[in-house]
Amino acid sequence: MGPDHLSSIETKAMDSQLGKIQKVDIRTIWSNEERDFTPWLKDNVQLLSEKVGVGIEDLEIEQDVGKYSADMTGKVEGSDKIVVIENQYGETNHDHLGKLLTYLSGRGAKVGIWIAENFREEHIATLEYLNEMTSKDGIALFGVELQVRRIGDSKPAPEFTLVVKPNEWQRQISQEPESETDRRRANLRVEFFTKLFDRYKELNPDWHRVKAQPQSWISFSSGRPGFYYTWSWKSLGGYRFAVELYIEPGEPEQNKQYFRELLQKREEIEQQVGSKLDFLELPGRSESRIEMSMPTGVPFTKLSPDKKQELLEWGAQTMLKFSTTLSKYVHALD
Repeated sequence: MGPDHLSSIETKAMDSQLGKIQKVDIRTIWSNEERDFTPWLKDNVQLLSEKVGVGIEDLEIEQDVGKYSADMTGKVEGSDKIVVIENQYGETNHDHLGKLLTYLSGRGAKVGIWIAENFREEHIATLEYLNEMTSKDGIALFGVELQVRRIGDSKPAPEFTLVVKPNEWQRQISQEPESETDRRRANLRVEFFTKLFDRYKELNPDWHRVKAQPQSWISFSSGRPGFYYTWSWKSLGGYRFAVELYIEPGEPEQNKQYFRELLQKREEIEQQVGSKLDFLELPGRSESRIEMSMPTGVPFTKLSPDKKQELLEWGAQTMLKFSTTLSKYVHALD
């Protein structure tokens, strides 16, 4: 038996272990765009944020713009820049393009995101043209195709594909705060994180301090590549301040395997931390998280000085216990 024949046998054996990617009709997952998909997207907007590269917060559904209602409106994370999201099943059409532009102008939005199953060439060209014409005004338009897929008998997973994005969009969205409110929010976050890092350094003198930034989250290394500890202000699912372990060291399946190994140790990890933890596998995404949080009830900018001090102390004390415990398990992973 020659080497070519052996190679053929090995290839067939490998093929038998691989699943086939199948497209799923989105209506079998969300039967109605308005009643089913839009509320789901509000709860899972982080998937969309990661695809377009723009953090989105404070989402609201069906906001009035004249006699129409925008599917979703929100803000660019850490700013007052308004985001408008228009959802559509099927192929893009002129009606939804018109609505998107109406909502953009009616709300004075800086970011417009159009989601559909398929984009027609003329609509891709239109969005690209508009991005060129409005780039000096800091307006960013995105076209995002939505599909649902599964492998074999696995659970269906949403898939966002970016088909249109503005040139230099990172610069446009990430530029310095443009309003007094933006600057105030940025300064407050830097002030809070600076004090938090001072306190954490007191508790953990060996910690390699990171620089305070104006965004809503700050991460530092666990000492193992791809595993990061994070302090984060969150709004999805209720306003809260969280400490997290972020897991994304390699290929998606490897990341999930690491997460599941940690999940198997959940009871003893929680016992050592002294509290229940949220183990978030995040199906359909490459990363996973382990989180512990404290509800705040209101956005960061509306917190009283006393509440900020309470959260600062909680964040420092909790991160020390959280990271000290989890690091032992992270470094023990195969």
